[in-house]
Amino acid sequence: MTFKTPVPTYSDNATTYPTPELGWTVQTENDGKFYRWDGESWKYIQYLNTTQISQLSSDISSLAGVGRTTETIKNNADNIGDLEALETDDKSNIVAAVNEVKTETDAHLAERMPHQLTDTDTSKNYKYGLKIVNNYLAFMIEEV
Repeated sequence: MTFKTPVPTYSDNATTYPTPELGWTVQTENDGKFYRWDGESWKYIQYLNTTQISQLSSDISSLAGVGRTTETIKNNADNIGDLEALETDDKSNIVAAVNEVKTETDAHLAERMPHQLTDTDTSKNYKYGLKIVNNYLAFMIEEV
């Protein structure tokens, strides 16, 4: 599958991609559905549910320390793990390490397409990411 830039609606597939190649996959922004070109027509293959994404985002926010005190974190430090084993630059204390991870996560979430990959067949580089469009998750990708 080759993911192409999402289109507003299913009917936009024909105008945006008038000569699609076998395996091209496009998401429609109005309903979050994915369609793949099978050589003759665009076939519906799946959609992504943003309810689960929203719940995960909420869970991550609650883990970032909202409503928790430094004393609570210190009291539970033995249950958290080894501070020196953390993959962070600031290992002076657990709060600083969590804040560093939160800062990096916030910066990552602010990027439109924070990830990169290389197509091993063509050696082309791509950047990609996710966004929510009309309450559906959209997969974004473009060549860099």
